[in-house]
Amino acid sequence: MIGFAENRDGKVCAVLVQPFIADARLATKAEIHDEFLRLGFHPEDHGEYYTNGQYDIFDATAQIKWDIVEEESTTSILPSMQTDIMLSIGERTLIIDTKYYSHTLQSNYNKETRHSNNLYQIFAYVRNCDSGNTGKVDGMLLYAKTDDDPVLNDKEILSGGNVIYFRTFDLNRDFKEIANQLDSILNLG
Repeated sequence: MIGFAENRDGKVCAVLVQPFIADARLATKAEIHDEFLRLGFHPEDHGEYYTNGQYDIFDATAQIKWDIVEEESTTSILPSMQTDIMLSIGERTLIIDTKYYSHTLQSNYNKETRHSNNLYQIFAYVRNCDSGNTGKVDGMLLYAKTDDDPVLNDKEILSGGNVIYFRTFDLNRDFKEIANQLDSILNLG
């Protein structure tokens, strides 16, 4: 176990790693399922997490499913959508994708713009995660700040009500200042 977290229902959950696989490979989904059943846990929410009624166990990083008609699609060649950080509080979800570039913005025809691929990626994460078009899933691109970078603290609101936030995070600070930055990053006002 690597720690505890809170799931979208407000329950405290254990966050696990897979140290019991002897031959240094990741456990298969079937092996994980069998081990949880052996420990008295059962799957909930289509296998998104396991519970024994008192504790919930879920993967530390979430994988977003493509919002497609699987029976009519070639799903085997779609790339996986693996998030860096996914936070859920009540009915709201925030997907955070972390980035590091020598420059937070790109220059295109002498105009500074956001990195297109990053924006497309977080847009895909948010839209596919919010398959019911509720507007309750937001995204954040969190950039490590470099010396020449502007401090980003802005957002774009999508037509469905979803929000994409842009933040920078300065790692050249002492631990207390880093902790304060983390707290302020999640103040999404």
